[in-house]
Amino acid sequence: MCKEKNICLVIIDEEGLDKRGFDGYVNNINKKIIENIDLINIKTSTSITRNKVLSIEIDKKDIFKGLYDVDKLNKICQSYTNYSKFY
Repeated sequence: MCKEKNICLVIIDEEGLDKRGFDGYVNNINKKIIENIDLINIKTSTSITRNKVLSIEIDKKDIFKGLYDVDKLNKICQSYTNYSKFY
């Protein structure tokens, strides 16, 4: 379908956070972006460099800030007494 619509789709297959930890997860995404950097630059008319990708810092503590209400999330979590119900 992408070819029919003349869309270039770059797929970044995220390897699980649970398998690699946060740093491994970020490193994997960076690796995938770098592998596709030439294509990304051509299609977006940018000049992103490998060093630019690697220099991006992500604050683990604030990564989800603003995406959810901490108090509401805590109330939901407190309503469970069995960890297996989260699966």
